[in-house]
Amino acid sequence: MMSGAIATEILTKCLEIDQKAHSIYQQFSTLTKNQELADFWAQLANDEQTHCSYWKRLINLSKNGLLPGLIDQGNKLKEDMEKMEKKVERTITKSKGKMDENTMLLLTYWLEFYLMHPSIMNFMNFLEKAPGEQSPVTNYKNHVENFIWVLDKFGKDKPELELLAETINRLWRDTSKMVELSNTDFLTGLLNRRGLFDRFQPFIYLARRKMLSIGVMIIDVDDFKNINDQYGHKAGDQVLIWLANLLKNNLRISDVIGRYGGDEFFIYLSDVDLNYLLDVAVKLRKLVEIQSQAEIPFTISIGVTGGMVGADIEGDLQAMIKRADDNLLRAKRAGKNSVRIDASFQHRE
Repeated sequence: MMSGAIATEILTKCLEIDQKAHSIYQQFSTLTKNQELADFWAQLANDEQTHCSYWKRLINLSKNGLLPGLIDQGNKLKEDMEKMEKKVERTITKSKGKMDENTMLLLTYWLEFYLMHPSIMNFMNFLEKAPGEQSPVTNYKNHVENFIWVLDKFGKDKPELELLAETINRLWRDTSKMVELSNTDFLTGLLNRRGLFDRFQPFIYLARRKMLSIGVMIIDVDDFKNINDQYGHKAGDQVLIWLANLLKNNLRISDVIGRYGGDEFFIYLSDVDLNYLLDVAVKLRKLVEIQSQAEIPFTISIGVTGGMVGADIEGDLQAMIKRADDNLLRAKRAGKNSVRIDASFQHRE
């Protein structure tokens, strides 16, 4: 992973490329005599204005230390993007304002190709989940699919354009799937351990800056081995899926939920106090106990902790996770189907 400085440089480069793309697509829309292509490039130009707003927000987050380490091989990515920029500039300079539509489509391909990099898509996925944001991932998906559709339509009987359409379609599909799988638990559809920590890390830094109290919950299915032994492993999987859905449906949009491993789930909550955390944990425990009776009856135990984050953000987070884990063990030792919060806080069910 790369440092925050490299991330900011990459994001700034993305902004510069999309600003140039906006200008180039506007020019293309006036150069073609085909009205459908003119409308296509005009739409791409409008899209790039929206994309630029994404990069500006991400740059601001990066400069404030609010982005997780989402870039692999950042220096190489930056170098590749700069080479692509120069290639586009050389081609435009040589054309002297006169280009056929094949060349314009090729230049569009070069300008869009860098979006297929997994690190760039990771940034879009991160912004997708930031509270209050629109859907950059959906926007980019529509943007790329529109380009693929045009390449398919106007590339018939033109082998080079057909190859471009096939390449960008496959690359977009494969990269999207790879990014999704790297951060998502296959069984439950929740974030996996890696995706979980990448997702809530920036919110912790934001909580520190705004002096907000945060909360951590670790949830464990009681006697999960017995469920597998009695009902079978498929039934055990269904219990985990059912619990994942219950958690998603009964927590705030801003809360970050993930599968921590095995039959454990992790929840990060921001701008909360211990009373709120305890109320939520008790509610979840009771919902599972009551609603699971209709399927495979089971219960959960929950370890809860919360508080302010100090100057040592990473150290404080790890200490908080350990306290939540210790509290989970206390809940188990108390007979399971229970909630335990920091000992200094009055316990109640």
